Amino acid sequence: MPLGYDGAEHTYLKGTKTNNTHWTVNALCKGCTGWQNSEDTRYALNGTGTTQFAWAYGTSAVENPARNDSAFNVHEAYGKWIHNLDAARMDNFESLVKTNLLTAPIASPSAAPTTVVTSVVPSPSATSKPAPVAIPASCSGAGSPTFQGNLASGWKATKIAGGLTSPRSIQFDSAGNMLVVQSGKGISYHKMSADGCVSSTKMLVSQNNLNHGIAMSPDGKTLYASSMTQAYSWPYDAAAGTLGTRTTIITGMYNGGSHLTRTLAIAPQNPNLLVVSHGSNANIDTATSDPKTGRAIIKVFDLSKLPSGGYNYVSGGYNAGYGQRNEVGICFDKNNM
Repeated sequence: MPLGYDGAEHTYLKGTKTNNTHWTVNALCKGCTGWQNSEDTRYALNGTGTTQFAWAYGTSAVENPARNDSAFNVHEAYGKWIHNLDAARMDNFESLVKTNLLTAPIASPSAAPTTVVTSVVPSPSATSKPAPVAIPASCSGAGSPTFQGNLASGWKATKIAGGLTSPRSIQFDSAGNMLVVQSGKGISYHKMSADGCVSSTKMLVSQNNLNHGIAMSPDGKTLYASSMTQAYSWPYDAAAGTLGTRTTIITGMYNGGSHLTRTLAIAPQNPNLLVVSHGSNANIDTATSDPKTGRAIIKVFDLSKLPSGGYNYVSGGYNAGYGQRNEVGICFDKNNM
């Protein structure tokens, strides 16, 4: 597990052990006092006086246990406590660490299952139109599905990618490349071969506050993505798989609550209008009976009139509807509504 952030160094001490069901870690961590919040801002822990600490755990696998900045996304539970760090100081700290260093290697527990993306489209027998891409029997390197699909007659599903970190949304660009939002990690770029399998993969955006939303301008030249509190845009080159300089286009979305994702969509007939869905802060959020709260709502923003620094979500844009608990998917009908 990662014990710190941003250049941290870990020294494991006696008492550290693992088995198939539990782990215990005693460690000295240097450089573990910095982190990045959801606004993309760096913070550092105050090492003197009274300071709040927090703990959290999740059941999903850490992507790369060898790196302290590895993604660790889904918190099943968390808590906080207060320490007076001045009271924790001691004169013989270095000698205490030296006499408690762990010299034997730590046994590794069994690996957790990986997350997968599955491609599902109807076979030609299920529709009068031909399938847009081939559906292969299998894709090299993707592995077998953890769960077998139970599909309607005429449909076929093949696992095309594995080993992803909490994949949340998929967007295909104008060249047919697949972009995947990996929550807590960023956006990956997957070139698709003619047989329907992934031929190459790279990280397009490494930004750990991205968690769900993604959209592409109808001309394919601008990519949009969202964090809990902000939405961003980048100039995009589909063929090269490259981005230009990031612009923050929306700020001021609610920081916290149980619904953290911000779904994005652009209507093909109105490429200047970005639709942004913002969930409630809990299953019951009575304040959102007033749309001015800016939660449990879908709003629309005119990108052709983008103000300097971007729109404020609560005060900017106009309402497409409110009272929506948490719209994690949006599409447009045949009338572009």
